[in-house]
Amino acid sequence: MKKKGFLGLTIAALVLVLGGCGKKEASDKSSSSNFSTAARVKNADLKVYAPKGKNTDWLNGVVDRYNKKYDTKINLKTTDVAPTAITQKLTPLLVGHEVLPDISFIQDSDITGILKKFPKSFENLTSNGMENQIGKLIYSTKTSSLKATAPNHDLFGVPQDLGMVTMFYRHDIFEKAGIDAAKIKDWDELIAAGKIIKRKTGKSLLALDANGETSLVTIIMQQQNVPLIDKKGNVNMTGTATKNAIKIVDKLKKSGTVSYYSSDKDRYPMFQDSAVIIEGTWLAGNMTVNYPKQSGLWRMRTIVGYSADDQGKNPVNGGSSWYVGANSKNKTAALQLLKFAITDKASQADLLARGSAAATKSTYDSKAGKAEYPFFGNQKIFDVIKQAGNNAIVVYQYPYASDANNYLKMAVYDYWKKGDLNAQLKKNSEQLAQKYNVKVN
Repeated sequence: MKKKGFLGLTIAALVLVLGGCGKKEASDKSSSSNFSTAARVKNADLKVYAPKGKNTDWLNGVVDRYNKKYDTKINLKTTDVAPTAITQKLTPLLVGHEVLPDISFIQDSDITGILKKFPKSFENLTSNGMENQIGKLIYSTKTSSLKATAPNHDLFGVPQDLGMVTMFYRHDIFEKAGIDAAKIKDWDELIAAGKIIKRKTGKSLLALDANGETSLVTIIMQQQNVPLIDKKGNVNMTGTATKNAIKIVDKLKKSGTVSYYSSDKDRYPMFQDSAVIIEGTWLAGNMTVNYPKQSGLWRMRTIVGYSADDQGKNPVNGGSSWYVGANSKNKTAALQLLKFAITDKASQADLLARGSAAATKSTYDSKAGKAEYPFFGNQKIFDVIKQAGNNAIVVYQYPYASDANNYLKMAVYDYWKKGDLNAQLKKNSEQLAQKYNVKVN
């Protein structure tokens, strides 16, 4: 039932909506309000930090639907902030106890560091009741990952998308080589296919990082249900799963089917010129925008199994969520809008239409979830993402996860140049453990 005006607002809720004007309001003030009991905010200009593009375009569409449904006048005042720059943009505000944006778009890999230093900086969706209203709608791998490393294991972010790893492949290249990519079972079969592709088409199977391949290593580790950083924050770098993963990468290198890139600038162009890309589902939308001339050439499937006997878990790479500043001026309006965004079927369908893998489970069973995707030869790609999400590993985004990848990269590079895999893994993992006071498994 629609609520009208500000008359139903309690004094506490009114403070939440209108407060925060002074720059010295503490950003670590505890959020104990239950936003669901507040009357709907009718007018608000929401300050948003988010990268310009499909996500902000989507959020604008959400606002249009929201205003139409509730007869409100919610407006977005968006500042274009690249995902890689959001931490640098927010940190001075947090340190200075200044008013935060009403809504911030933050990658899952970045939020843990912020929450560790400023545990009460963003709205706690567990304590304010929002998790109870949206939690069951979301894939458990997403909420579990967000909560695993958050203060008190509570939920702070409104999930936007999944980062399920899938296998993108050039249908035309596989067809020319006489191979059905959908029938490849494991890494050994993929490498064998790569040899045929190289011989018949001259194309590389995939591209590796010349400075030390870590993306595939961590992906294959996850297939064995072993993330690089475990639930307790310790490092899985010297164990069997890591060595098994590196052995598979060694097979790829020795097969003569791979190419190498040496910089981020070259990475994705080389990916697009290969027969296979193993990457997060977020790449689907990026490919559509950045490589329109390749429309119709690509297809998607779940990642090949770890082995013939053990297909393994589906790896995770990427994903982002929306966060509401605990001291922001219009946080009640922001929370009401984001709850609508994740529960409104049309908004979630629009997210899929823009090439993002929605974090909501039921969206994949909707008409939008069964839609054909022209860039991928009219394939129903969301069936692939749903299958991946149902078998996904839970990853733990500790603040040093990115640095752990750097140490793994150094270990792999040193191994390629000097040999002695055990020694290189031991040396780099111990340096990482000492730096962050964690254990090596």
